[in-house]
Amino acid sequence: MTIKLTIQRKLFALSFLGLGFVVAVGATGFFAASRLASSAEQIANSGSALKSQLQADQAHDALRSDVLAALLAGEKKDAAEQKAVRGDLEDHAKLFRESLKRLEALPLDDATRQAVGKIKPALIAYLESATTVVGLAFTDRAAAQAKMGDFLVAFKSLEKEMAALSDLIEEQAKQTQVASDSMSAAAKFTIVAAVVLSVGVLLVIGGLVSRSIVGPIKRAVQIAETV
Repeated sequence: MTIKLTIQRKLFALSFLGLGFVVAVGATGFFAASRLASSAEQIANSGSALKSQLQADQAHDALRSDVLAALLAGEKKDAAEQKAVRGDLEDHAKLFRESLKRLEALPLDDATRQAVGKIKPALIAYLESATTVVGLAFTDRAAAQAKMGDFLVAFKSLEKEMAALSDLIEEQAKQTQVASDSMSAAAKFTIVAAVVLSVGVLLVIGGLVSRSIVGPIKRAVQIAETV
């Protein structure tokens, strides 16, 4: 059965087709924007992770300075200096713990989370060692000096592990950035291609509909003129 479309129906069909293409292009843009927003969030998380790691690394260095300062203050037996060293130790220990806590709270990728979990016991042990040596420096300086060898070994070992963690976080951030750039380029291409395709199809179909409408009208006019 042949279905003959009236002019009104043809125009409605063309309008609905155009609307369908608009929806398709809009959906493509929405999907691309959602993916880019997700990538931006991952990049922000990587930046936060790197910031927390660097703060922990700074606290790691500061704790060693506190230990050395405690040994000097213990030798001088200066109460005011000892109080200042204890205050610095408390501040740096707090920064150390908070940085580690913030790092663990972030939505890290599996590799980074495993690396953080692996290094955490060494971080805690290092903090406890620093606290112990500082305490001994003011009560039993000889015992504090005896523990300095192990403390410095822990410092060097942790320094390498934290550098490796920093490199891992930076690498993950770079990979996320590359993926985001690639996704952005693909999204732009997809949207442009969808627009070009939509315009092309609408022009072709619009031309066909126009001919199907204008043709019969012309023939009707010609017939009317011959009468």
